[in-house]
Amino acid sequence: MSKFHDAAKDSLQSLFSHPVSAERFKSWRTDLVPDIGRLLSGYGLGEIFWKKSLGRPKTASLSQAFTVEAWRDEEILVGDVGGAAHWQLLRVPYAASWWDGKDDAEHWRVPYMIPSMAPGEATDGVHNEYTHIVPHMVPGVRWDGDGAVVHARIGFRAFHPQSAVFVKGPATSHFSFEVVLEPLLVSP
Repeated sequence: MSKFHDAAKDSLQSLFSHPVSAERFKSWRTDLVPDIGRLLSGYGLGEIFWKKSLGRPKTASLSQAFTVEAWRDEEILVGDVGGAAHWQLLRVPYAASWWDGKDDAEHWRVPYMIPSMAPGEATDGVHNEYTHIVPHMVPGVRWDGDGAVVHARIGFRAFHPQSAVFVKGPATSHFSFEVVLEPLLVSP
């Protein structure tokens, strides 16, 4: 691997060595060497995080309790010879990766990274390509503290926000998702 790629890898490692808040990400992106910034411009970065009071998945590693799905909606013009043409939406998947992150006194963290994301701004100004990032909890995974959480407040774990849908611009993208306890019962 070249020194340039090593420098890009070191830059990412420095970003993920601490919780990736919006402010930290903005500062990291501002301080990037221009060539490394261009190399990482097609990346989507972020993390799944939650308060330790919500418990911990009963898995060997935190990352085994989650998946991250990502794709781009691409519109292509299709039609038969002699027939009418129409726009068809294709779902082009991205390969996301996620791993156990650096926790702190209050939060557990699972960072994720999505490489090779294509810019979605349309050249015709009409057919923008939307990128989707959707975190999931692996079905059937139990969590430590399930009983304690349920006795304190009846609810279920959910992501906030549930997903990110955006037109990918020329810079590295950042979206983080918090696991929260949503109330099962809501009073009027």
